[in-house]
Amino acid sequence: MFSRSGVAAILALGTPALLTAQAAVDGGRGALRPFVHVLLAYGVAWILVLIWVWWIARSLKRVNNEFHGPSGRKAQPRPGDMTR
Repeated sequence: MFSRSGVAAILALGTPALLTAQAAVDGGRGALRPFVHVLLAYGVAWILVLIWVWWIARSLKRVNNEFHGPSGRKAQPRPGDMTR
């Protein structure tokens, strides 16, 4: 879903813009009160956690379908899969 290099690129590109926007408003003071930044940080953290949980659930569903098949029953082995 997200690659490490993609996330690093977004952070690298977004950080200078955020710092410039912060410095442009009264030397970085008075733009937002500190508690607003904390609430925004918690909001971003919760969104990232929910995306992570959704990604894990999707992966588990895929593994479950490979093991049990889409019908929910255990898949029958194919003739070529037997090693005996």
